[in-house]
Amino acid sequence: TWHGTPIKHLGRDAEDAFVPSANTQRNYFCSDYILSYSPAMTQRTVMAYGAAAALDRVYEVGTPRIDLTLATSRARARSILGAAEDKQVLLYAPTWRGSFGNQNRDIQEQVETIEAVLDQFSDHFDVFVSVHHITAIALKEKGITFRTVPVDVPINIALAGVDLLISDYSSIAVDYLSLDRPVILYCPDYVHFSETQGLYDDLRTLPVAFCETIDALMTAVHDARKPSDFESYAHYHEMLVWHEDGHVSARALDIILNGVAATAYRRDGRKRILFYAGGMFSNGITSSIVALTNAIDHDLYEVSIVFDALATDRDVDRQTNIKKLHPACQFVTRTGAMTYTPEAVSYTH
Repeated sequence: TWHGTPIKHLGRDAEDAFVPSANTQRNYFCSDYILSYSPAMTQRTVMAYGAAAALDRVYEVGTPRIDLTLATSRARARSILGAAEDKQVLLYAPTWRGSFGNQNRDIQEQVETIEAVLDQFSDHFDVFVSVHHITAIALKEKGITFRTVPVDVPINIALAGVDLLISDYSSIAVDYLSLDRPVILYCPDYVHFSETQGLYDDLRTLPVAFCETIDALMTAVHDARKPSDFESYAHYHEMLVWHEDGHVSARALDIILNGVAATAYRRDGRKRILFYAGGMFSNGITSSIVALTNAIDHDLYEVSIVFDALATDRDVDRQTNIKKLHPACQFVTRTGAMTYTPEAVSYTH
């Protein structure tokens, strides 16, 4: 399973380096069942991490965690949160936009947003905050406290009690779409973020209120429109939450336990060939594998090339040679340390 719908670019979509994607690619290759909910989700996860060879283990049946949101009553979720009886619940749940060890600017912007919402709407809303754990630690260190979603309450249960969600680039906004309750994306850094991080969707086209200024955010909270009130709702509902009917876990278990076949990606009949091409240095071996991949019939053969991720990321020459391979080739990257048996360790020493 995956922990949220990717809005920001992931894996090889996000950067050319191989190491950041290598372990996730390996996880996909080791999986027997990969749960997705649509071709868009599959493209943003399995394909983004270069795991096309695992497509025949992808089952587009929906998102099990959203079953929690749809199965939990608003009243029960409010009770779990301890929400005030005479107020609606507003949740501010931004993504983490800092870097490890340098979150100050990100934190300050989020604190100012929370304070503005509290100042304007605390009479009408019981305001809760859910931030990235790195940000939460930094806030605590600075002595800044807000009312937060309890750490022992799954966020998908908490969402059932929320009447209005404010987020930005976080996947929580997509989960919340399944309830058809108002969503506001507050993105004061939208241009910079989209240029540096990369986004799969133009957030201004989603069936939500999109704001880049605090004044626009205040207006959007006051007006609070449901996703189904937007023209783009039908398109994004089909693409992002079509399967979310509260019965996804049952469908997934039927596949895993009872062998019900529901994969959308069956093998295409091509013979699979895996090549280890050495270090991809500029030498005769590399020239030969490049020539072979450009001569082979890729309609008959599915060709994968395995190489070391870290060594390749550190060597521009290897990167250049890899780009010479036929574009139909798939890349399988080795990562991690070599593990030995005690006998092998003794022998090598």
